[in-house]
Amino acid sequence: MFQSTSSQSTTALEGDVTPLPQDHNDESDIQRPRDPTPPPHTPLPGLLPSNIRSRFITPTGTNWSTIYGQTLERILHPITPAHQRDWKSLEGNKFLAVISRLKVTRSAADRVAAMTALEQLLATAFPGNVAIDVILGDTIQEHVHPNSAYPFLILGLTDEETRILKNEVVLANESIATFFYPYDTSLPITDYAVSLEGLALPPSTQNDTRAAAELARFLSSATEITHFIAQHNDNIPFNEVPNPHNFVRWTLSTLRVTSSLVKRRNTGPIPIHNVFIHPPTTEPAAYKRWISLLHGLSFDTRKGTGKPTTAELCNVCKSVAHSEDSCAYAAIPGWPATPPSGQTTPAQPTRGAYGRGRGRGGNSERGRGSRMNPGWA
Repeated sequence: MFQSTSSQSTTALEGDVTPLPQDHNDESDIQRPRDPTPPPHTPLPGLLPSNIRSRFITPTGTNWSTIYGQTLERILHPITPAHQRDWKSLEGNKFLAVISRLKVTRSAADRVAAMTALEQLLATAFPGNVAIDVILGDTIQEHVHPNSAYPFLILGLTDEETRILKNEVVLANESIATFFYPYDTSLPITDYAVSLEGLALPPSTQNDTRAAAELARFLSSATEITHFIAQHNDNIPFNEVPNPHNFVRWTLSTLRVTSSLVKRRNTGPIPIHNVFIHPPTTEPAAYKRWISLLHGLSFDTRKGTGKPTTAELCNVCKSVAHSEDSCAYAAIPGWPATPPSGQTTPAQPTRGAYGRGRGRGGNSERGRGSRMNPGWA
């Protein structure tokens, strides 16, 4: 996410003799000219064939926009512990599918509509595989943000189809848009760090620049932060920063801020400042400590004290740190404006519409949910 090359040239010495090619009597050894034009719709390894890919929406740029604050733990959090254990026990290639704009719900009609649309999407992408199965998990609905990702489990994928979903990341048409995540692979680390409230800087580009300067100044004098970077710096490019004494300065130079007015129940709209910093480490345990350190600070600046707060959670892409109105995915031509609707879905459930294995799960093991979670807060 975030190769050195070398080349050598050799020149034939004057007087060297180039040997003549050997005679070949066997017709099978004769090299025949190849057709330079590949067969139509020949897919690149790990990608959909062009005739199938053309049925789906493409990103406006070269790549899909980054999803911030997403982790496997956060994706799976709305699913009951009983069904999480059931999913873990299932064998074969497994993928998680997160449907754009679908809220966490127990509505049978909405669930069946979402599953039907997802099955049709997968049938379009992989028309030769009738073994694909979409699995539903029950939800601890009361304990999660309604905009949270509500994942479905996909089984029956071939190895090649698994590679394709890893590379495609998103498949979307006019009916449904879906983000795909490997079931057992940690998601890439991004530079989103923390969201703050309490800074007296209304949202604007100029004020975001001022906020970034204020926060970098504060962090440069925070002993716990400088000591951490001195000890954990495997993600700092040493070719750019060869001197360890510059690690802190370089890391804080990457700090940037985005802001918006966010509605709160008791106070009305308040400015929220989202802080992004190139993480000094990608080692899992150290990275979690880095995020925890930032969430444990009160950011004392000349424009007020910023305190960690719950970030905005976009219902379109399930990313933190921006609203649905400002989501890059929502602006893509053809992106569906609503989730699959339960109002037009036939009453009879489709394949896989019920939980598997150990029964419904339901509320018997709800657990207490989580309070503010550094994974997305």
